[in-house]
Amino acid sequence: MIARVVCGLMLVLCPWAAEAAPMLVASSSHFRIFSNQSDAQLRSFAGQLERYDALLHHITGIQDDTSVPPLTIYVVTDPSDVGMGSNILGYYASFAAGPFAVVPRKVYGISTAGVPQIVLFHEYAHHFMLQNFPALYSPWFVEGFAEFYSTTQITDTGANIGQPEPLRINDLMLNWTTSLPYLLAPGDKALTVAQTSELYARAWLLVHYLTLSSRRGGQISAYLKARSGGMGEEAAFQAAFHVSIQDMDKELRTYFAPHQLPYAAVDAPASGVVSVRPASAGEVALTKLVPRLRWLQNDEDWLATSKPGIADKISVEHHADQLAADARVAGRKQPDDMALQTIVAECELAAGQMDAARETASAILKVQPGDARAHLALGMAIIAGAKPGDMSAVLDGRKEIVAANRAAPDDPMPLIAYYRSFADHGLQPTALAVQGLERAQQLAPQDEQVRLMLAREEIALKRYRAAVTLLRPVAFAPHPGPRRDEAQKLLASLPDEHEQAPPAVAGS
Repeated sequence: MIARVVCGLMLVLCPWAAEAAPMLVASSSHFRIFSNQSDAQLRSFAGQLERYDALLHHITGIQDDTSVPPLTIYVVTDPSDVGMGSNILGYYASFAAGPFAVVPRKVYGISTAGVPQIVLFHEYAHHFMLQNFPALYSPWFVEGFAEFYSTTQITDTGANIGQPEPLRINDLMLNWTTSLPYLLAPGDKALTVAQTSELYARAWLLVHYLTLSSRRGGQISAYLKARSGGMGEEAAFQAAFHVSIQDMDKELRTYFAPHQLPYAAVDAPASGVVSVRPASAGEVALTKLVPRLRWLQNDEDWLATSKPGIADKISVEHHADQLAADARVAGRKQPDDMALQTIVAECELAAGQMDAARETASAILKVQPGDARAHLALGMAIIAGAKPGDMSAVLDGRKEIVAANRAAPDDPMPLIAYYRSFADHGLQPTALAVQGLERAQQLAPQDEQVRLMLAREEIALKRYRAAVTLLRPVAFAPHPGPRRDEAQKLLASLPDEHEQAPPAVAGS
C-alpha cells in the first residue's frame, strides 16, 4: 500500500459536492470511478485523470498498453466503509486481483474538497511507475516522482508541471536537518517519522531539480539506468550527476533558497471518451466490500508468510467473519447480480467458510456458466476444504482453476491459484505451474506477493539474476513492511557473485 496521511494542511484544487448524491460510475480508457459527484463534476474529474495519464505517457515516452485493465477508483463518503483509518487522505493498492485507489470525501469530519485530485495524481503516478517500470527504483525516486507530478495542473491548452507542493515546502523550510546521504541510503536503520517527512520533501525537491534545471537535463535517465543495472546509490550519483550525494544536497539548498521554484508548461493531449451512468445497487455494495476484501486477502498472505502474534490472527479472523456476514446481507438484497454474488463467494472463501463459498460459487455457475471468478472461487474452496492427503479433491479443485484460466486467460488470479495449489500443500510445483506464475507476474508486475513467490522459484532453480531483478523493487520499497523485510533477507542470502542484476526491462 502507498498512502498519504493528513499532515495538518488541506489543499484545494477543485470543487466537490457538499452533500451525498446518488452514486455514479464513470468509465474511460484507463479509469473506472465510483463517486457521488454530479455528472458534470465526475466527467471533468475523469477527463483530467485521462489527460494526466496521457501526460505521463508523453513525458516518459512509454507507449500506451491498451490491454491493461482500467484502474478502479473509489471516492468514499465514510473512510470506515472501506476499512480506512480516519487520518488517511487516500491510498493505492497494487494487488493482482485488481489494483485500485481510494480517496475519502471527508477526513476527521472535514471536507476534503480538492484533495482527491492531488492524492490521486500522487497515487496514479505510483500505479503508472509500477505498471510500466517495475524495476529497481530507490525509495527517494519512487516518492519524489509521485510528489513532483501530484501537483500537475491540467489547463485548457496543456498542463503545468512542477507546481509548488505546500506540504513539502513547509517541511523544507522547517526541517532540513538530516544529511541527504543518510536519507537516501540509511542502510539497515529505519528512518524516524520526522526523517521520513524529510525524505519525502527532499525527494520532491531533488526530482524537481533534476527535471526542470537546465544544468541537469537528461541526467536522471542515466541515474535510473545505473541503479537498474545494480549500481549502488553513491556510485550511481557519482556516475550520473558527477557529484557526491553530499554535494548534491548543497546544490539543492542553493536551488531552494529563492523559494521561487520554476514550473514548466507541457503538452497534455485531450482526454478520450468518458461515459457516466448511475451505479446499480450491487455496484454500490461492491464499493464497500471489494477494498475490504482485497486488504483481507493481503493480510492473509502476510499471515501465511510471516510469524504474526495471536492478536494479529484474531484481528484478521474477526474482520474476515464480519466481511463475510456483510457480503451475504448485500448478496441477499441483490440475488440476481452475479458480480456481487462472486464477491460474496470470495468473502466467504477469505473467511475460511469453504462450504458456503462452494455453495455460492456453484449457484453462480448454474446461472452464468463459464464465469471465471466463480470457477476460481469454487476451485480454491474445494482445495482449501480438502482433507490432508486427499489428492482427488485437490485435482478436482485444479480442474475448476483451469476452467477459470480458460475463461479469462489474461486474469493473473487463476494462474496464481494453480501455482499455489502445489506450493501451499507442500508439493513441488510443475514446470507448467511455474510458467503460469511467470505469466501472472507479467500481468500483475505491481504485486509484491507474486514477485516474492516467483523469486523463491528462481532461487530454487539457481537463476539468481532473475531473482534479483524480481526482488529489488520490493526490497527497496519506500515503506517498511514484512514483504520488504523478506525481500531484503532473500537478497542477502544470494551468492555474492550474483549480486549484480542485468539492466531491468520495463514489464520485467
